[in-house]
Amino acid sequence: MSVTFDSTYIPRHVEENQDNYHYFEPKERAKETFVMLLPPPNITGTLHLGHALAVTIQDVLMRWNRMRGLQTLWIPGIDHAGIATQIIVEKKIWKERKQTRQDIGREQLIKEVLQWKTDKADIIVQQLKIMSASLDWSRQLFTLDPKQSYAVTEAFVRLYELGLIYQSDYLVNWSCILRTAISDIEVEHLDISGPTMISVPGYEKQVEFGVLTKFAYKVCDSDKEIIVATTRPETMLGDTAIAVHSSDERYTSFINQMCWHPFRNEKIPIICDDVVNSQFGTANLVSEIQRLTNIEDWYHVKSKENPADIVSCGMSVEDLQDSELW
Repeated sequence: MSVTFDSTYIPRHVEENQDNYHYFEPKERAKETFVMLLPPPNITGTLHLGHALAVTIQDVLMRWNRMRGLQTLWIPGIDHAGIATQIIVEKKIWKERKQTRQDIGREQLIKEVLQWKTDKADIIVQQLKIMSASLDWSRQLFTLDPKQSYAVTEAFVRLYELGLIYQSDYLVNWSCILRTAISDIEVEHLDISGPTMISVPGYEKQVEFGVLTKFAYKVCDSDKEIIVATTRPETMLGDTAIAVHSSDERYTSFINQMCWHPFRNEKIPIICDDVVNSQFGTANLVSEIQRLTNIEDWYHVKSKENPADIVSCGMSVEDLQDSELW
């Protein structure tokens, strides 16, 4: 019997043949197994060339192990993508209807997101099938399915009980537009050297950053004052102390004294900390110690094994934390 093959590769002959996926379901129990979970694509969009490359490499591994006689299983899935999907859906709603999520309400927003998920998941699955990925579609997963959600909760509980993860107070990245905390990986950090206009989500016009603002702290029972310079004057509302360098002769006389917070009408201490850069800025530049607004202060305190070692003289950070001022 003679067999005729196409002289060139014709994609549609492969892409249109979508009836053979049951071939990839594990049937016979072999001594060795090879199981792999497809890294679930995000429903923020559809698959691109990078997905095609990754799927091809994984498919080669699956087919090679299947040829070796192993019992193979490649599980497909879709990722909900959390906040990223919410952002895209909110942009879509605003573009189409000029409404925010507050305008439409929680229940309607959930419906919109679920519809987006259905539409994008169907396209993603179709794209994977066109690539003839040897996935077992009878086991398709979604990251928010009840079983998967339960598994995630169980994993976190077990890790916590083993002491591998912990719960603690920590600074978060708060999004004023999303009105929720977002992960560090979703934050874009920009280094600027001076006044710079930057586009900020939720603002039609650019916002100026990097402007050095100075304001005075009056020293208690004295006519003297300390000038503080900062590019984030709004954070001074959370100031709990003023820090000066221990060897800076300009300010050593102020250590252990108190000064008035200009807005809260409360006394805050003047302490010394060698992390202060006495060479930066003007001759009157010192640093603020802030309650919960400065990530640098937070890391600085947390990075020390003995908090008392942070402050070389005057009130210690440990005392400051224990006080009502912290």
